[in-house]
Parts: sequence; C-alpha cells; structure tokens
Amino acid sequence: MDADEYRRVFDLVSIQRNLKAIGTFAYQKHVVGNDRYEPCIAPTLNYVRTTLERHDDLKGLRHALESAIPELSA
Repeated sequence: MDADEYRRVFDLVSIQRNLKAIGTFAYQKHVVGNDRYEPCIAPTLNYVRTTLERHDDLKGLRHALESAIPELSA
C-alpha cells in the first residue's frame, strides 16, 4: 500500500472511530448524566469535518452526516 492509499484508509477509519466517540460522549451526557466528555464533542466534530473536506469523493457522506448532525456543517 502506498502512502496516499494508507492516508485514505487512515482517514476513513478515523471518521468512523470519531463518530463512534461522539456517540459515546453524547450517551455519557444524556443517559448517564456525566458531563465530563461534553467538551470533547466540538473538537471531535471539527476533526471529522476537516477529514471529510480533505476527500472530494466523500461529499455524499459529508452531506448525509450534515443532515443528521447539523453541528457538523458549522
């Protein structure tokens, strides 16, 4: 695997893992009542946003996520 392909795979996995983390942070806040991870949500959304913007071929995914997570388009 060359460096470009590795970076693409890394970015795809990081998008998935960071979305999972955001779900965990939201669960902790809204279900468990633990606000500890709330400050991590915005920076993690920003990381997902910038990673998606790096890949033109992920525009469809970006638009789908923005419709489900309006804060992602901020």
